[in-house]
Amino acid sequence: MNVKQQQRCLVAATVACFAGAVWAAVWAVAPLEAPPTLAAITRPDVRPPIQTADDVDGATSVGAIDFSFSIQKPLYDPPPPPPKPQQPARFVPKPVSRPSAPKPKLNWTLVGTIIDPTQRLAILSDESGKTDIRRVGETIELAPPGVQVKSIASEKVILDVNGATSTLHLKKTLTASSDDRSNVRGNRRRNR
Repeated sequence: MNVKQQQRCLVAATVACFAGAVWAAVWAVAPLEAPPTLAAITRPDVRPPIQTADDVDGATSVGAIDFSFSIQKPLYDPPPPPPKPQQPARFVPKPVSRPSAPKPKLNWTLVGTIIDPTQRLAILSDESGKTDIRRVGETIELAPPGVQVKSIASEKVILDVNGATSTLHLKKTLTASSDDRSNVRGNRRRNR
């Protein structure tokens, strides 16, 4: 650093020190704010007014911040309230499951179905040999009563038995006709 730069640095430091001294003197001579009155201290709803630029003679500040707080408040957090006493658990009985009415056993046989474009019919018989022919939605007149036909397919019928669904399948019989016997090949060799 040359001599001219050193001189400039010393001048700048001197000016900064002089400005700080002037500011300290102005601050020391400035009037102090009046302490809050006893009424303002004891009554939390009364606070000293905030000074604005109009209130202070020659001041350039816009306003002062009010940092006052009520002295009557405790300086610590109050203890948490005691926990509420637990109420004893009430005895709630479990719902009793009542056995549903036993489903009547259907000893019925699906003898056959008739399906054409206009209607579908199911041919049903019971173990005594009594036969009934019904459409979808009709009630069957075999024992037990109250059974209704829900749907009819080519090889099965779905029935509604007191709200429960039951399915009857068409039993396939394996009776061989005379034409079928000619096509059956035995395991024995024929003598030639």
